[in-house]
Amino acid sequence: MIRNFANILFCCFSVLMYFVYQNLEGSMSALMYDNSIARLDRAQQQLHDYVSEVGRFLETDPYAALIIRSKLTGECHLRVASRNEVPKKISILFGELLYSLRISLDYLIHDTYKQFNIKHKNAKFSFSVDKISLKNQIIDKIKNSPSALINLIEEIAPYNGGNNILRA
Repeated sequence: MIRNFANILFCCFSVLMYFVYQNLEGSMSALMYDNSIARLDRAQQQLHDYVSEVGRFLETDPYAALIIRSKLTGECHLRVASRNEVPKKISILFGELLYSLRISLDYLIHDTYKQFNIKHKNAKFSFSVDKISLKNQIIDKIKNSPSALINLIEEIAPYNGGNNILRA
């Protein structure tokens, strides 16, 4: 699970860096993407906090493994029982981490529009259930984007069966 977060973080970072260091019809400065970069920096800290908090929880030996023999069949079954509740802080850190990753991609779209003086309303990074739905969302949400941005989103394939790590 933690490895998936690292992969998602890396994928978001890669998408962002593509735009920071590539030239889309003119020079682009890292400062233009400071919102996205700040969110990714925050996500890295949140990932560290999440891993630390999960580690502290696991150090309490919160689970017990029990072997239970069925009286009817005589078969043995392994049952894992919880000794302690998972702290709410872990859920909160997890939610904040996912939000920071998601919003960094939305800021990327917003900052790109700002760079090219494109008027937009509710432009967001597109995630879809399939390739056809992605194309429809691109038409609906970011149709005025530079073609390089649309091509990159299509290459990333943020839909089921496309980029499953990003969809995790």
